Amino acid sequence: MDKNRKKRLHDIVLGLTLLILSSALFVIDLINVSSADVLRKNVVVSVDGKKIAKYPLSKNARYELEGSHLGKNTLIIEDGKAYILEANCPDRQCIKQGKIERTGEMLVCLPNRIVVKIEDSENDETVIDGVSD
Repeated sequence: MDKNRKKRLHDIVLGLTLLILSSALFVIDLINVSSADVLRKNVVVSVDGKKIAKYPLSKNARYELEGSHLGKNTLIIEDGKAYILEANCPDRQCIKQGKIERTGEMLVCLPNRIVVKIEDSENDETVIDGVSD
């Protein structure tokens, strides 16, 4: 029985070591989202499928976006995040979409036909998520 007890102790030590190591790597990965990452990203604005503007995500600014149908949207870029502050569309779903900061994330105003997307200037590959085929 002494031998089995020793094996169990080794298994517990190994399990705890792996748990601590994986937790440490996870925390390091979260912290690793640095300002250098934000410096590479751009906010690309499209109206009716045509790119009309590209703004750096690292620079705080306010932009008035002219939609193709119902009016204007106000885009705010602040602290490495982009969001729609005001919109002339009836349902204002674009405002409710919140803030975006990761490559591939989008804000969409269907009535004004405005799409705001985060793109990485160094990596132009399309990001495929779990829903895409």
